[in-house]
Amino acid sequence: MASQNPIDRTHSMLMWVVPAVLIWLLFFPSRPLRYSPFWFLRIMYFGLAGYLNVSFLIRLEKAYAELKDEEITQYKDFPKWIIFWLVFCIVYAAIRRIMEIILSKENRLQRFLLRTGILWSPFLKTEKKEQHRGALLRSIIFTFLFMIMLALTATGFYLMYNFPNMDIEAVVFTVRFANNNFSSEVLTSTLLIAGGVLIAGVTFFIMAYRREQASVLRKQDLKKTVTLECETNQITLLNKLLPILALGITGCCILAYTLNLRQFLRYRLHPSTLYEDHYVEPSPDIIHFPEDKKNLVYIFMESYENTYTSKKNGGNQTTDYMPELVKMADDNLYFSNREGRGGQSVFFPTVAYTMASSVAQTSGIPLTTAAGNPRQRLLSEPEYTNILSSVIRLEDILHDAGYNQLFATGSDSTFGGYNTYVAQYDNDELFDANVAKKGNYLSRKPKGPWGVEDCLLFPVVKEKVRELAEKDAPFAVTAYTIDTHSYEHGFRCENCDPSIKDDFAASVECSNRIVSEFVHWLENEPYGDDTVVIVVGDHLADIRAKQLRWSDDGYVRTTYNCFVHAQKTPVNRYNRTFTTVDMFPTTLSALGVTIDGDRLGLGTDLFSATPTLCEEMGKKEFVEQVQMRSYYYNAHFWQPIDLPRNVYNSHT
Repeated sequence: MASQNPIDRTHSMLMWVVPAVLIWLLFFPSRPLRYSPFWFLRIMYFGLAGYLNVSFLIRLEKAYAELKDEEITQYKDFPKWIIFWLVFCIVYAAIRRIMEIILSKENRLQRFLLRTGILWSPFLKTEKKEQHRGALLRSIIFTFLFMIMLALTATGFYLMYNFPNMDIEAVVFTVRFANNNFSSEVLTSTLLIAGGVLIAGVTFFIMAYRREQASVLRKQDLKKTVTLECETNQITLLNKLLPILALGITGCCILAYTLNLRQFLRYRLHPSTLYEDHYVEPSPDIIHFPEDKKNLVYIFMESYENTYTSKKNGGNQTTDYMPELVKMADDNLYFSNREGRGGQSVFFPTVAYTMASSVAQTSGIPLTTAAGNPRQRLLSEPEYTNILSSVIRLEDILHDAGYNQLFATGSDSTFGGYNTYVAQYDNDELFDANVAKKGNYLSRKPKGPWGVEDCLLFPVVKEKVRELAEKDAPFAVTAYTIDTHSYEHGFRCENCDPSIKDDFAASVECSNRIVSEFVHWLENEPYGDDTVVIVVGDHLADIRAKQLRWSDDGYVRTTYNCFVHAQKTPVNRYNRTFTTVDMFPTTLSALGVTIDGDRLGLGTDLFSATPTLCEEMGKKEFVEQVQMRSYYYNAHFWQPIDLPRNVYNSHT
C-alpha cells in the first residue's frame, strides 16, 4: 500500500487530534462526573457531540479523498470545521449560564427541574448523608439490566458493521456454517464485547451505588444549600433508568434495522405458494443436451459490479477500473437491465452473499433456512449439515451428462458450508485453501486474509483445466475470486496498481486483469473454442471504499455478467429484469441445452423469449413472494438423503 505523504499526515492530525483537545477543554471547566448527580445526561451530551464530530469528519475525509489538488484542499474545509465545534462550545456555555440563573434563587421551576431530573447540572455536588435500605440489591439489579441492554446495543453495532444488508437468517446461517478461522474471529469479537460490557457494568454499579443515598444538593459557587423537600430518590432512579432505557431502545432499533426483523416477521407470518405455482423441477424429460457437449468454465467474481467502470461505459466512475472486462463483454455477450451495458438489478437478502448467490445460480432457488419449518431444522438437527441436499443442482445435471467437474476457491471451503454443497461425486474435485496448503501447488506462501489470493489461484486453475481437457469427457470448472471481498476493504496483492491508493479500488482493477487474462489464455488453448465461459459478479459490494462513487442521480447498481462462446443468440438481451436464479437455466442454455418451457427452478432462460418471473409478476411482488415462508421449500429441499447423492437420476 502506498505510504501516506507528509501533507496527508498533517491533514489527518489536524482533523482527528484537535477534536480530542476540544473535548478535553469542554470537560475541564466542569466538576468531575463523580460529583454530578446528572452524570448520564452529561455523558449523553458529549457522546452526541463526539458522534456528530466524527460523522462530520468522515464526510470531510471523503470529500478530501475525491479532490485531486492536495495543496488547495488541505485546509479548505478547516474554517467550517472550527465553526462546527465552536457551535458546541457556545451551546455548552449557554447551558451553563442558564443553569446559573435558575440556581441563583430558590423557586418552583428550580425545584421542578431538580426533582424530575430534567436539570442537568455540573454545578451541583452531592453531600452524603445516609444509605437507603436495599441500596446494594437495587444497584445490582439496575447494573444487570444495564449490562444486558449494553450487550444488546453492542451486538447490534457489531452486526451492522460486519453483516450489512443481511437479514437475520443470513447472519445465523453464516455463523452456523462458519469455519474455525471465522469462528475464532466471532469468539474474539464476543470476548471484546463481553469485556467492554463488564467494564462498563462495573463503572455503572459504582456510580449507581454512590447515588443510592439521601443527599443535599449544594451549588458550587454559592454557600446556600438547595434543600429538597424529599430525598433524591427521584433523581437517582431517573439516572439509572435513563441509560437502561436509552440503550435498550437503541439496541432494539439497531438490531431491527440491521436484521430486517420487521420484514422477517411479516414474511414468516404470511406463507407463499410461489414454489407450488412456479417451481419447475429439473428432469431429463425437459432437459436435452446437444450431441456435441461443450465445456463450461464458470467464474464467480466476488462483489463485482458494473459500477466500477466509467460513466460512459455504463458505470459510475470518472476512472474505469475494469477496462479489460468491459472490452470482453463488448466483444462477446451480456444481459442488461437497460439499453446498453448493465446487468442484474434485482437483489434480496437470501441471495446477497456468496454462498446464497452460488446456490441460486446453480439450483434456481434462493438459500433460506426459514422458508418452511419454524423449528429451523438446519440450525438444530445434525442430519441437515449438507446444504439443500435434496435440491437438483447444476452439478447433478452435468454429472448425469458425463462431465468431470472442478470447484476452485482460494478460501476455506468449509466456510458457509460450501464443501457440503459441491463436489458430491467421485469424479468431482474440490480445490480450496486447505488443499493448497497440503500440496505443492503454489509458487509462494499465500498472504491473503482468506487464504489463497487470486493471483496464485488462477495459475493453479490453468493446470487443473489442462488436466481435465486431457480426459475423454467434457469438463465443467467453477472458480471464485476473493480479493475484492469488501469486509476486508479489498486485498492489495503484489500485482495491484500502486498508483491506486484505495485498496478496494486497486483489488477491483487487479481482479479485472487476472480474470480477463485467464479467459484470453483459455480462448487460445486447443479446446478454447469448445469451452463456454461465463463470468458473473456474485452480489453487490458492501459500500466501504472511499475512492469509488456508489450513487449519483438515481444510478442503479448492477452485477457484471459476460458469456463467451455462448451456443445461442438471445432473443432480447437488453431491458431485462432478472435475478441470480435465472442464471441456472441460462447457463445450460449457453451450453446449447434445450429446455422445454424455458424454465428450471424459479429461473428463466434469458436466451429465450419467455419473460422471467420478475418480469411476469413484477419486481416487487416476486421479491416479496420469494422471501415468504414456503411449506414446499421445506418439504422438498431440506430433506436429508444418503450420500454420495445422485439426486438428478433418483428424481427421474
